[in-house]
Amino acid sequence: KKKTVSQLKKEADAIFSKYIRLSAADEFGQATCVTCGSVRPWQELQCGHYEKRSVNSLRYSEKNCHVQCAGCNVFKGGNYPRYAQYMLKTYGPTILDELAEEAKTLTQFKPYQLDEIISEYKAKFQTLTP
Repeated sequence: KKKTVSQLKKEADAIFSKYIRLSAADEFGQATCVTCGSVRPWQELQCGHYEKRSVNSLRYSEKNCHVQCAGCNVFKGGNYPRYAQYMLKTYGPTILDELAEEAKTLTQFKPYQLDEIISEYKAKFQTLTP
């Protein structure tokens, strides 16, 4: 049975999030929240989106997504002042404008595009796991 776009998105979100979190982890599996600096096992952290996840054009952008703790991502609504500082420090002075511009692009995913994202991040995730 064919999966729906929303089922595929859920699957893509899960593997993309795992990749983002594990790729930020050290050799002991610990990763650091980009906004508050707390260190936890990567499995306990979240994939925080600078431009909200509802913005499809940036939903699976590695430049838009970084490790955050639940406190920052959920309870502080992304902790944007700190997130902006991190983005500017990491990517330079034009990053926020670049993301804001790209966020204006309306994107509707086709099932094959989500299948490609799932395959790409499954493969990337495999390269990180020992």
